[in-house]
Amino acid sequence: MITIFLAILFTTLMFICFKYFHRFNINTFHAILVNYFVAAAISYYFTDNSFEIDLGASWVKVSAVMGLMFILAFVVTSITAQKVSLIVSMISSKMSLVIPLTYAIVFVGEEMTWIKAIAIVLAMVGVVLTILQGEQKRPSTLSKKKSLLLIVAVFLGSGLVDTSFKHVETNFYALVPQNFIMMICYASAALFAVIYFAFSRIKGPITFSYRAIPAGIILGSFNYFSFHFVLEALHYNGLPSTIVFPIVNVGVLLLSALAAVLLFHERLRLINYVGVAISILSIVLLALQ
Repeated sequence: MITIFLAILFTTLMFICFKYFHRFNINTFHAILVNYFVAAAISYYFTDNSFEIDLGASWVKVSAVMGLMFILAFVVTSITAQKVSLIVSMISSKMSLVIPLTYAIVFVGEEMTWIKAIAIVLAMVGVVLTILQGEQKRPSTLSKKKSLLLIVAVFLGSGLVDTSFKHVETNFYALVPQNFIMMICYASAALFAVIYFAFSRIKGPITFSYRAIPAGIILGSFNYFSFHFVLEALHYNGLPSTIVFPIVNVGVLLLSALAAVLLFHERLRLINYVGVAISILSIVLLALQ
């Protein structure tokens, strides 16, 4: 279970980084861009030099597509948070848990018991209640149709990113050293991030914020270990992803809520504490399984 805990820890540290980016007025996208280069470099550092990469291999293509999904999911999530609602964006992202679980059951053949099903439903309810905050309504510049499309994009993007973890673990983990998969994925994400940044500069003048470099180095380190331990948790624990994914998602949520209270002095409402209690109950049920 140590790999699951480490996956939760490093993923939560990434979210804490974003909080500090906002506090110190660091350009988040610029830090994200740097972070992918750093994560790719760390992956390369730990690679096995005796392994030869065949650029036409299916694992290379899948890893490159994962990188594209990483940056697309980030872009649509940030746009939805800014243009529609931060709360809606977070809930859509967390509810996407059903996509990798469906993949694991339908395509991998993992078993779904009644206790698992109840625990997963409780996890989703707990996620919603824990996230809910009093949010001031603001006029949206988007139509209802565009807002709905963005929400669906966040749901699908986040779900497909998680599903790609399971697909890689199932089909390539035993054939290809893990760090090569991670290196191609992060390098691809970095390439697409640079393309997006260049396109943004065409639309209007944008100056790269060099303050984002040290922030990106820290974020990239956490990002690498988050990816690493999620794959490790899926592969070496002997636990099905129908247990690993809910525990990791809910664990990140609970640890993030604890960090918000202790580090940023945020106040939780009664409904948030109810959500925390339900989330803990879901983890207990999954652990018993």
